Order: sequence, then C-alpha cells, then structure tokens
Amino acid sequence: MSQENILKSFFPGSNIKYSNSRILFAKFNMSGLNDFHEYSTNSDMFKYFEFGPHEHLNESIEYINNIQDRIFNGFHG
Repeated sequence: MSQENILKSFFPGSNIKYSNSRILFAKFNMSGLNDFHEYSTNSDMFKYFEFGPHEHLNESIEYINNIQDRIFNGFHG
C-alpha cells in the first residue's frame, strides 16, 4: 500500500478491539458535521488559532469544504 493511501484505507488503532484511547480517527466529511460544529463552537479549542470558534453551522460547512479541497487538490498556500 502506498504511503499516500494509508490513511484513506486504514485508521490508526482500528485493529485494537478494546482501546482506552481518547482519540478517534474518522473520515473527515459532512457525515460528522453536527459533531464537528458542536466541537467548533467551543472557544477553548481555538485559544491558539488565528481564528475564533464557529458561531453558525454554515461556518463549519465552509471549513469542512476548504479542508476537503486541500486534501483532494493539495495546499498551495
């Protein structure tokens, strides 16, 4: 399997049946929009970010779309 396809087909820790890990790897897409938006409204999560928490659902949608664009097309700063 190529390195660029590893995270597309295998999630770290997915082979551990009973894990006490606090990190859950999941595909980053709109299926998790509501959970992502709830997380994104917490101001503590943005303490060191250059932008603040999302106030509206459309901000979370736009952010997910931007990240997916970077994933699929690369980031060219």
